[in-house]
Amino acid sequence: MRTDARPGGAVHGDPPDDPLTEALRTGPFHLALRTAVRRRGLALHRIRHHLAEQGLQVSVTSLSYWQRGERVPARTGSVQVVRALEHLLDIAPGALVRLLEPAPGGTTGTPRAARRYQELIGSDTAVLHLLDQLDCPTEDRLHTVSQSEQVHLGPRRELWRREIQQLVRAHRGNVDRYVSI
Repeated sequence: MRTDARPGGAVHGDPPDDPLTEALRTGPFHLALRTAVRRRGLALHRIRHHLAEQGLQVSVTSLSYWQRGERVPARTGSVQVVRALEHLLDIAPGALVRLLEPAPGGTTGTPRAARRYQELIGSDTAVLHLLDQLDCPTEDRLHTVSQSEQVHLGPRRELWRREIQQLVRAHRGNVDRYVSI
C-alpha cells in the first residue's frame, strides 16, 4: 500500500539519510534499483512474476543486468517496466525513470568512454604509435567506473606526490590491459 511520497523519491516515513532516498536523488539508476529491490525484499523471479501479471514481460536476467549496471533499460517497453517497478517497489512515480533521462550534457546512465587519445594528443604522434605496438585496447572496449586523485603538498605548498586510482570495466571481451595517459 502506498503512502505519501516525498520529493527525492523515498516513501514518507523513511529517515532523510535513508540509502534509498540518497540513491534515488543522485543515482546511478542501477544503484537506486538495487537499493529499492533490497529494501522491498523481493527476489527477482517474484518481481518478474508480478510484472507478468500486469502484462509486462521482462526476464530475470534483464532485471539482474539492470541492477548490476551491465545494461540500462532504454526501449519504450523497458521504460514501461521501470514505471511498473516504481509502483511495485513502493517508490515515488518517476523516481527511477528520471535516472534514465539524459543529463544536461546529453549523456544517460549508460557507460561512456573517456575522451579518445587522439582528441588529447593529436592523431599522428609517437604515443599513438607506441600504443599500437603495445596492442592496447581501444577506448570503445573500456569505460571508467570511478577515479580518485590524491595530491600531497610539501612544506612550501609545492607538489610533492600525486596518486591516481582508476577503476575501469571492460564491456567487450579480450581486454587484459589498460594504458592511462
